[in-house]
Amino acid sequence: MRLRLHLVRVLQALEAAPIWAAFGLFKLLPRRAAAGFAAAVARALGPLLPMTNVARRNIAMCLPEKGAAERAAILRAMWDNLGRVAAEFLHRRALWDPDLRVAADRYGAGNLRAAGKRGERVDLSSKRIDVVGAEQFQRLIEEPHPVVIFAAHMGNWEVMQWTAARMGLKYAAVYRRPNNPFIARLIEGRRGGMVEFLPKGLQGAFGAARVMERGGRLCMLVDVKENKGIPLPFFGRPAMTGTALATLALRYDALIFGTYTERIAKDRFRITVERPLDVPRTGDEATDVRAIMAAINARVETWVRASPEQWLWLHRRWPREMYRTET
Repeated sequence: MRLRLHLVRVLQALEAAPIWAAFGLFKLLPRRAAAGFAAAVARALGPLLPMTNVARRNIAMCLPEKGAAERAAILRAMWDNLGRVAAEFLHRRALWDPDLRVAADRYGAGNLRAAGKRGERVDLSSKRIDVVGAEQFQRLIEEPHPVVIFAAHMGNWEVMQWTAARMGLKYAAVYRRPNNPFIARLIEGRRGGMVEFLPKGLQGAFGAARVMERGGRLCMLVDVKENKGIPLPFFGRPAMTGTALATLALRYDALIFGTYTERIAKDRFRITVERPLDVPRTGDEATDVRAIMAAINARVETWVRASPEQWLWLHRRWPREMYRTET
């Protein structure tokens, strides 16, 4: 048993070694150079990896109206973006743009609040970060009720967390801890501080309940397959969808906000904060959970259709049989 455990650890260390080396290189390079280098490597090697077959199949299934050239361009853009995300993870502080805080202060919290009450939309712009729906961002900060936020793997999904913290929006984010403990230690060592990260599982469940009980903000990435979830439509096909977000929202009578981030240039981002999701609550928990998560799937699908090159297509989001014949 000890020998087997030792062998597993050795294999995990070997698997993690290139990631440690890449992260070390990205950290040494300036932010733009690191992102450009990582993007070039990802564009060159990504399409050759077996996992790319899943992305090809997903794009073909979800966007059948796209021609072969368009699908290939989406795939290349996805890998380019993923390479940049990996490098930017080591330079998150450099992604923050203080001018966004200046723009928000110049507009004024009172004006943002009033615009929200009038149903108006306010956009804030800075050199590297734009916020679409700044009045909703302000509401996220001030709302007295607990809030759950759903997000997707679009653009650089880490930018919202860092920007929120710098803008005074404190919240916790649920994440899936990598199976490899060496990789998990590397990632977790670079996180923390201004945002509370909760690993999925029992520990994360207790942490999420604590956040909601104190009227906090909890963010979840909802666009991955959840084997213990329920099948709900996503791009016209049943996809196993997690229900934790809806369950927490119902239990704590929380508002539900959607937010996503797009890369609009190599190192420029647009964060969109949508108005709270409006789904009638019947009092039947099972029915309401399905309705909420179906509405969330529909919103994520809308985001992806609008900017397909921004989404991470690598997840096996649909039943296994759909991937037996790769495109």
